Amino acid sequence: MFSVEVKFKAGDREVSLERFATLFLKELLRSMQDEIRRQPIQERVQAPVIPPVVLAPVAPPVKMDRKEPEPLAVSLRQAAFLLGVKESTVRKHVRLGTIPRVRVGRRVLVPMKAINDLTTKGA
Repeated sequence: MFSVEVKFKAGDREVSLERFATLFLKELLRSMQDEIRRQPIQERVQAPVIPPVVLAPVAPPVKMDRKEPEPLAVSLRQAAFLLGVKESTVRKHVRLGTIPRVRVGRRVLVPMKAINDLTTKGA
């Protein structure tokens, strides 16, 4: 195993990381200000050249008046999200029969009616 020790120095003194960062940023700011002062005034006033932006073609607007039909049944994960509980909680109640289920092949789905009943009436 090995260890690493990092020391920050400003001049001849050892300083903390915060003090080193402060001194570094002050020196950077001072350096940039000096650089700006050295430039002729005409160069400072000129706006930088920005290349023109190429816009991608815009897709036609989507009609918002059509609603997607609400699903008749949802997965256990979606049911857990809608009920605000963990998926394992939904699985447990499906296994106990307190939440009805529908099997489609190997998938286990929870009818939306059952979720709506749970949220309005409670368990």
